[in-house]
Amino acid sequence: MVRGVNDQLWNETAGAYRQSTGQPGNIAQDGNVFAVLSGIAPADRADRALDTLKDQLWTGYGSKSGTGSMPQLVGPFMNYWEALARFDGGRDAEAWHLLRTVWGYQFAQRKPINGVEEPPATGAWEHINLDGSPYRYGDGSMSHPWSAGGTALLTNEVLGVRPTGPGFATYTVKPHPGDLEWAQGRVPTAHGAIWVSWRQDRGRDRFVMDLTAPQGTTGTIAVPAVGPTTVTVDGRLVWNGEKAKACGAHTDGRYVYLTGLSAGAHTINAHPADEE
Repeated sequence: MVRGVNDQLWNETAGAYRQSTGQPGNIAQDGNVFAVLSGIAPADRADRALDTLKDQLWTGYGSKSGTGSMPQLVGPFMNYWEALARFDGGRDAEAWHLLRTVWGYQFAQRKPINGVEEPPATGAWEHINLDGSPYRYGDGSMSHPWSAGGTALLTNEVLGVRPTGPGFATYTVKPHPGDLEWAQGRVPTAHGAIWVSWRQDRGRDRFVMDLTAPQGTTGTIAVPAVGPTTVTVDGRLVWNGEKAKACGAHTDGRYVYLTGLSAGAHTINAHPADEE
C-alpha cells in the first residue's frame, strides 16, 4: 500500500499527494495529513506536503479541505490532525497558528454572524465558511463533538501529557509551549491523576516543570532545550549539556528526554549549560 500511494498519488510538481487518480488536480487536506501522520510519506515528502498545504489551503480561519473541486470549507476536525502533524514534525509555530485561527477564533473572539455581533462561541462548529461565518448557520451543527480537537491539542501537545501504555501505566510529558509563559492541568488516569505545571522564560531559555504522578505509573519527560542545556530533577543533575548523569537522559536537539521517572512529586529544571 505504501508503495502504491507514493507511486500513484504523489504529485511531484505540486509537492503533495493528489486526491485520486481520477481527480489529479485536487490537493486534499485529509489525504496529505494522514500520509504524513501514518508514515506513508517519507520525511522529505512529508515536509513538502505540509509546505504545500500551508501555501495552498491556509485561510484566515484555518486550513480548508482542499483545492479545485474539494469543498471550500474549514473543517475543525481535520485541522486537529493537521496541527498534530505539525507538532509531531517539529513545526510548532505552524501548529500554534492553527490552534489560534481555528479554535481561538471560535472561542475567544467576538464576531459578526449574519450581520449580528456575537460573543465568543460556546461550542465547536462543524465547519467554518471562508468568510468566517458558521457553515449552514440556522440548521447546521454549532456544537459538534468531532470539532473539539483543540481540547485534545491543549492536553496532549501544549500541556504535553500522552499515554504510552494501558491506563497511563507509562506516559510521556512533552510540552510544545510556543510563546506561552505557563500552563497547568490535571489528567485523570486509571491510577489517579497526573498533575503537570510548567513555566518558561523564553528570554533566558529557562524551563521549569512540576509533575506529580500516581503510584503504578512510570514517565518519560521531555523538556524543551535550545542549545546546550543543563537539566536537573529535584535538584540533582541528570544532563550536563553533553551527556547523561542519570535518568537515561538524552537529546534529539530539540528536547532533553528523561526516562523511567518514578511516581510522586518532581521538579524538573532546564537552563543554558553555561549558567551556574
